[in-house]
Amino acid sequence: MSDVDFENRVFKSFFKVVNQSMAITKKQKEIKSALVNDPETESFKGIIEKQELSMYGFQKDKEDIYLNGNQQPISIEEKAKIQSNIELRMITESPKLNNLSLMNMQGKIILDSESIKNAVRRGDDKENVGRGY
Repeated sequence: MSDVDFENRVFKSFFKVVNQSMAITKKQKEIKSALVNDPETESFKGIIEKQELSMYGFQKDKEDIYLNGNQQPISIEEKAKIQSNIELRMITESPKLNNLSLMNMQGKIILDSESIKNAVRRGDDKENVGRGY
């Protein structure tokens, strides 16, 4: 077996074990919550919120109340839909995914194996592997 074959088998085994561990429902909820509520990506989340509100013709006032085109508060259902869209976009588009070498695969947050493999092969410092550097 060549060194490359051995390395690929090691990577494959590692990613399988880690991704299986990450697939546990409780862990997925924790990871997704961290992505959605990360203070470092608050400005990005704000941009997504503005885009989502704009798509429906809504806006947010100074008291953080969502308003429709008639300047009336939107319904609870409409607000829930906006929040759901924001959360979905945060777990698929957040810059934190790339920074941590994660990706959203069919709704599951898993390791971005290619990003990590490339970092290891480049010889990145072990502190930076999995940090998108």
